[in-house]
Amino acid sequence: MQQLAAIEALEKIRALCMKHLSIGQSVIPYDILTVVFQAELNGSPITVKELLLKLPFSDMGIRYHLKRLIADDWIEITPVAGDKRRRIIKSKEKLIDQMNCLTSELNKIFPPPLEKFLQTGIEPVSN
Repeated sequence: MQQLAAIEALEKIRALCMKHLSIGQSVIPYDILTVVFQAELNGSPITVKELLLKLPFSDMGIRYHLKRLIADDWIEITPVAGDKRRRIIKSKEKLIDQMNCLTSELNKIFPPPLEKFLQTGIEPVSN
């Protein structure tokens, strides 16, 4: 029964992600958006280079989806002051609004503390 409940929870989460982060069938843009948003919430925006090292996808695939996400107004890339080589990825209003809606709806399904649900020992995707 626990397994069935977990699968149903995953279906609900996926439906909410598709509703608020409607970004196509690939998981690459989803991972980019969640990593970028999480980095900003932690107070340390991620650089393009850090993102390329963090995600388990080809650089070419990540760059393709970065361009798409920029064109679709989800994120922006800005140079770091004083260092033209480093560029950070920032959330745009569209991503912030949709993440706020998504987390609000997730809190209805998994009432706070959501952190207890997240502390199951499963690590996020990374290299």
